[in-house]
Amino acid sequence: MERLCCRIGSNATGNGVELGRNITPRHLTVHGNFYFGKGLGAQFGHITPSQAPASATVPQQARIHGFGAWAQAGYDFTPHWSLWVFYGLDQPNNSKFSTETGANLLRQLNHDGDFLVRYRAGRYAIGLEYFRAVTRWSTGITNADQYAISVLHTI
Repeated sequence: MERLCCRIGSNATGNGVELGRNITPRHLTVHGNFYFGKGLGAQFGHITPSQAPASATVPQQARIHGFGAWAQAGYDFTPHWSLWVFYGLDQPNNSKFSTETGANLLRQLNHDGDFLVRYRAGRYAIGLEYFRAVTRWSTGITNADQYAISVLHTI
């Protein structure tokens, strides 16, 4: 268990389990991670300040239970060209939070997906990328799409 500090002078306790794996057989790379727990916002999941109502107390924010996961796979077709896909989700348990506190979470789930085509030449790489996020708020569902060009230089 770790001590989480949510506001000055207020402490809350959170606990969780995180499991991950990375494999790289030949031209394929697959890695991912899964976590679940309670009060994880200060670490990596269920981002409590943006999920809990503004009037929520620190003990209420520490009661957010849930799970999340992400996975990414990439394949090098040639020494220069590769294709990558990513999917991740963060799902706090709103019904449990509501039962325990009488409040609803503002952000109730989030799913992200990404697709990248990358060209690599030595220490440089350039990629064309598409990203999509879908978030369910207490007021409804929103989504966002983004296209990007990325540049990478490794040292």
